Amino acid sequence: MKKRILFFIETGGPGGAEQVVLQLLEGFRNLGHEVFLSSLRTGWLTKSAQERGFEYYQLNSDKGLDLKLPFKIASLIKKLKVDVIHTHLLDSNFYGAIASKVAGIQHVGTEHGDVHHINKKKFVKLKLVIISICGSKLTAVSDFSAKKLISLGVKSRQVRVIPNPVKEPNESGRLEARATLDVIKDWVWVHVGNLRPVKDQATLIRGFAHCLTLTDKNQKLLLVGDGDERKNLDSLVHELGISDKVIFIGHSNQVDYYLSAGDGFLMSSISESMPMALLEGISYGLYPICSSVGGIPEILPTEQLFASGDFKKLGELCADVVNSQEQAKINAKKFSEQILIERSLKSVCEQYLEAYA
Repeated sequence: MKKRILFFIETGGPGGAEQVVLQLLEGFRNLGHEVFLSSLRTGWLTKSAQERGFEYYQLNSDKGLDLKLPFKIASLIKKLKVDVIHTHLLDSNFYGAIASKVAGIQHVGTEHGDVHHINKKKFVKLKLVIISICGSKLTAVSDFSAKKLISLGVKSRQVRVIPNPVKEPNESGRLEARATLDVIKDWVWVHVGNLRPVKDQATLIRGFAHCLTLTDKNQKLLLVGDGDERKNLDSLVHELGISDKVIFIGHSNQVDYYLSAGDGFLMSSISESMPMALLEGISYGLYPICSSVGGIPEILPTEQLFASGDFKKLGELCADVVNSQEQAKINAKKFSEQILIERSLKSVCEQYLEAYA
């Protein structure tokens, strides 16, 4: 039975949760369902959705706890005659739960990891209690986040893990990208993420610099993303004397282009749930080395992990990889094929349809 589904998220992106929403919009449309998008803020997500022909509705909200917002969402639900509202991120899940109760429809909320930062959120436990009372179903993108929800008082029977979807890569422009970036002879490490403290790119840069002292293999590091830490990171690169080895790409709507140019993927976050950037890097056959945080150990073996902040271990792991490049590429390809099967967009959408039922 075809459904009419409203996706609601408070943010506009770019970010991992927003990428998931955009993919789910496409996935459900491909399966013949009618989908709509609503948010409180505009940005990369809303622009991308509208460019792809999805109906978008912006809602206004007062700052802080907005008790009028659930009724605005409920009004939109009735206007669009949707069967299900699927929300993303804690506050959206909270407001969506109340709205679904008012409108009398099914609600599924997805937790992407913001419950791991409850010091930045108000009334977290109260919001989760209300979500539970409303009878909403909660999904989490990793076991790590599911356990956090349960520890905060959500009943285990209301929580289900549904993985982030991974789209098929477009690697057709690899040679062109490598030539344009002048990295044809290099092993290219790629990092994708907003440049902010929680991503801890300083450790990543220090680890890369350490790797350069351990091997004579040609290497480059591409940093795709922007943020408040850009100036500090640029200064660190100059301080370490590796300006000729690090390329700051800045914000890009063509992340695929840079992933296609890469050989390995690095991530040094202090906190993650299940990062979309990592999954996309893996899908492109990049060999991943990441900090052992959040849900990352659920998909990566210990020999590809390092303790958060341990730049020396990161450098050692990188050196081991570039010194055995052929084997690393074989292993990365196998891992990519596995991820693409387990987390295909169609498979993830079908799991959500079960949750909607």
